[in-house]
Amino acid sequence: MTMTRFGVAVRCGVPVLAGLALLPAPSASATTTSPVIRVVALGGGQVLTVEEDWLIGQDVPVRTARGEVRLLDADARDLSRGDETYDDVSVSGIYILTASGKDGFRVRAGAAGRPTRLLPAADDLEHIKQSGRYSLVGGAIYRTEQDGSVGRVSSTGTDDTDLFGEQAVWSDGRGRVWQQPLDGNDRLLVARDAAGPVAVWGRRVAWLGRDGRIRVRSGDERVRVVDAGPGTGRVGLSENVLWWTGDDGRLRVLNLADPRSVPRLTVLRPPYAVDSGFAAGTDTHGYLRVRALPFPRARPELLSSAQESSAARGKPWHGTLDFTKPVQRVRLFIHGQRVGQTVQGRGTVRVSWNGLRADGRPAAPDSCLHWRVEAFGTDGSGAAVDQEGSTSSGDSFLVTPVPRSGCAGAAQSRAQDLGRA
Repeated sequence: MTMTRFGVAVRCGVPVLAGLALLPAPSASATTTSPVIRVVALGGGQVLTVEEDWLIGQDVPVRTARGEVRLLDADARDLSRGDETYDDVSVSGIYILTASGKDGFRVRAGAAGRPTRLLPAADDLEHIKQSGRYSLVGGAIYRTEQDGSVGRVSSTGTDDTDLFGEQAVWSDGRGRVWQQPLDGNDRLLVARDAAGPVAVWGRRVAWLGRDGRIRVRSGDERVRVVDAGPGTGRVGLSENVLWWTGDDGRLRVLNLADPRSVPRLTVLRPPYAVDSGFAAGTDTHGYLRVRALPFPRARPELLSSAQESSAARGKPWHGTLDFTKPVQRVRLFIHGQRVGQTVQGRGTVRVSWNGLRADGRPAAPDSCLHWRVEAFGTDGSGAAVDQEGSTSSGDSFLVTPVPRSGCAGAAQSRAQDLGRA
C-alpha cells in the first residue's frame, strides 16, 4: 500500500533491501500531480520536506532488529507557520532550524514551538545545521536553553563549519581544520590540507583535501583516504556513513565500518539528506524516497543535555537530553536508585523527579545528587552512549538550600533512600 499526502509517497511494509533501489513509482490512480520538493531534511526519526511553500513532516520508517521497515506514523504533518517561507531546513530531535530569504534564520523547539529569530537573511550565509539543542548558521552557533530562550555561544567565522552537539569543526581558509568543544578552549588542529567542506559525527572528522580526496580521521587518529571523484561538493558524516555529492550532483555513500568498502552511487535524486542509517531524496517522478542504507547501525549518541542546576526541597526537578536518533526504555537514576518520570520522542528525552523519597518525604537539603539516564535505540541498535562512549549520561544537581560553594561544598557522597519508581 502506498500512502500519499502533500506529495509524500512512502510504501508501507517493504523489507529492507540490500541495495538502494527505488521503490516502485506511484500509479497514476494514486496521484496525478508530481510534487515540487525543494528541500529534504532528516533527523530525530523524521523527514522534513519543503514543497512549494509548505513545510511537511513525516516519521521515518524504522528498522527493527530483524531488519524490517515500518512507518511510525502514516500521516504527513503540516509544520508551516503562518506566512513563513522556507529555503532550507535542518532538524534534530524536536528542534527545527529554518532559513528564508524573507524571514531570516529561525529555530523552534517542537512543531508547536514559537520560532526564535537568530539572524536576518544574508546572501553570504549558506550552511545551516541543527544538532541537538545547538543551531549552526554559517559559522555562528546558538543554543536553545531549557526555558526556551536562545543565545549565541560561539562563532568560527567561516561557512565551512560543521557541528555535532557540543563539538564544532571548521576549515579556516588556510588549509587548516580545527575541532573544539563549545564549552571549552581546547582547540585541536586536525589537518593542514583542507580545501573546503568539513564534517563531524561522534569521534570522526572528515574534510575535502586539496588533492580532491576526502580524508576521514577516527577517534584513534587513524586517517582513511577516499577517492571522491571530480567536482566534490557537499561532504557529510552520519553514524558509519560518509556521504558526498559529485560534479554530476549524484549522492555517494561509503560504509566506514568496513575498511575494504568502496563508494556506492545511489539512484536518489536531489535534494538529499542522510541521517541515522537512512538516505532521503526524490525519484524520477519527483516523489520523496527514504531508503535504509545496507550498513551496520550505530548506537544512539548523546548530542546535548540541559538540566535545572538546583531543586527546592520537595519540589520537582527537570532535565532534557538530545540523542542522535529516537530512543526507548529510558530510565532515570538518582544516586543509583531508579526514580522519576521520562517523556521521550524524536530523539529528545525529558526527565523529571518529584523531589520526594520513597517514603513520601522531601529529599534532605544541603545535598548534591548525581543523576544519570539510560536509554536504548528504537531500531535495535543498542544502548545509547555519550561522546566518551559511556552508556550512562548524567550530571549533578543541588537540593536547596545548599552551601554557597554549591556541589563542591555539599556532601556529594551522601546517598539517600529515594526508592524506586
